[in-house]
Amino acid sequence: MEKFFRINKSFVWVLIFISIFAFIEAVFFNFFNNQTAFFSIGLISFLYLFFIILSDILSHTIYNKTFWIISLFIMSYPTIIVYLIRREQLIKFGEKMLQKQNRK
Repeated sequence: MEKFFRINKSFVWVLIFISIFAFIEAVFFNFFNNQTAFFSIGLISFLYLFFIILSDILSHTIYNKTFWIISLFIMSYPTIIVYLIRREQLIKFGEKMLQKQNRK
């Protein structure tokens, strides 16, 4: 089973930082006097990031897939960050659980 992202993992981390920075700059600060542009950049990068993570969750056998999908809709940024950190462990544990179910 393929365990890699369809795109580079470091690119996903860059998208996280761009999205968070753009939203923070658009909402709290206005250094560049272009609030709409930063909000748009933040929204586009967030949606792209959201669908990358959602497709990765759906395409792999991970433990508690339903929990991760619901968490992604409720608390997007924390879920994305925690999922990226724990991704390999979730895939390994999901494969072990699948093997146990197949034995029964």
